[in-house]
Amino acid sequence: MDGGHEPGWRDVPVHDPVVKDAASHAVKSIQQRSNSLLPYELVEIVRAKAEVVEDFAKFDILMKLKRGTKEEKMKAEVHKNLEGAFVLNQMQPEHDESSSQ
Repeated sequence: MDGGHEPGWRDVPVHDPVVKDAASHAVKSIQQRSNSLLPYELVEIVRAKAEVVEDFAKFDILMKLKRGTKEEKMKAEVHKNLEGAFVLNQMQPEHDESSSQ
């Protein structure tokens, strides 16, 4: 019945508490992997999608982060297992070629 273009993925509200938890986990993980002295700050969650697979949930989150005076967008895939623990699966900088506002 749905569009079925991406099986399982659906948009979720960016203000959903679980999305916020997943995003803050991602920021913490990005911070740990970064060798920058400046901490990353979460400015806003731009977009979030979720997919539930057998025993865990996957979140695809586009975030706007700030480091010092520089803002950048980062895409992160965060998994949440049955115990409720988050794991940052992958992350990549998001460069928007289409919208340069």
